[in-house]
Amino acid sequence: MFDDALRVHLMRKHGKQLPADRPEIWEPATSSERAAQRGWLNYVLSRMEAANGQRLFENICDSGRFVPSYNEAAVASILMGAFSRVEYEPTLNGQTPDLVVRSDEGTVRLIVEVANRLLPEAADASAKRWEQLRGRLQRCADPWLLRGIRMEGSNDAPTADAIRPMATLLGRWLSRADATQWDECRVGSFGFVIMQRLPGSHADLLIPHSELWSTSDRLVPTITDKVNKYAELCTDLGVPLVVVVAADPRSSVTVDTVRGAITGALTLSLKLDPFADGPASSGPVKLHQTDEVHRWHRCLSAVGWLQAGIDDPGTLTLFKHQYGAAAANLPIGGRIIAG
Repeated sequence: MFDDALRVHLMRKHGKQLPADRPEIWEPATSSERAAQRGWLNYVLSRMEAANGQRLFENICDSGRFVPSYNEAAVASILMGAFSRVEYEPTLNGQTPDLVVRSDEGTVRLIVEVANRLLPEAADASAKRWEQLRGRLQRCADPWLLRGIRMEGSNDAPTADAIRPMATLLGRWLSRADATQWDECRVGSFGFVIMQRLPGSHADLLIPHSELWSTSDRLVPTITDKVNKYAELCTDLGVPLVVVVAADPRSSVTVDTVRGAITGALTLSLKLDPFADGPASSGPVKLHQTDEVHRWHRCLSAVGWLQAGIDDPGTLTLFKHQYGAAAANLPIGGRIIAG
């Protein structure tokens, strides 16, 4: 559980590390501003059977699984507002769906899968390397805000072996007595600009984000993979399936992308780096001659859009699968919204 014992353990083990080297649960577990977040997470964990709750807690504590596990906890919390029994990763006929809703008597009523991996792996790796550079700069006791861009080549982050010497050089540059706003520094193929003075005590870095674009058609295979994986299990048990797409602020997928995937209407969404230089990326987009509602296996009852929160678990917007035979019977209201 997220309690004082965990906070003390993390402070002792990671308190002197660079911010970028601390585990993902550092802020949720130690910050005085995250008490509400700890509250709803602990509520979810306490409502589950001991073994399932412990497994979810351990996955949240694993930095490599933090984001997907946090999203799963948010969906579980929202479902607990409508159902009394929600299980995390139970084994059913040899398979382990993310979440299962049971009746008070123990009968399986609903299977829920959460789709998390929406950001391309290359973009995800690049963002993590920028974060590592940012973490090192935040140890610099000269409170300037920098922005960095790649001046040559593809808009990618510094390589792992370049981060430490780059941070050292930038730290020396910022510590100059005559440092001022709009000063520029070139480090290899990267350019850095001082944007403004910060009110705190340390430097910080505006992290550039590569342009990401997607269409509703690109989301269809993600949903299809989940449906195909659990269609037989749902058929055997006679229960509906809900696939939840979790929002990722680094990804261009939006609630409109999900709506388009369900209705068959082609939607295009973009996430742009406002500081990026050079031409925007491009790629082919296959237009629809007609917008046809997508037809998945009949076990799929709905596709959800999770907008996870911090002080609370967020909201779940549901889009009904028109050709789904089974109804999920999820009550609309509160944190569950009709799409």
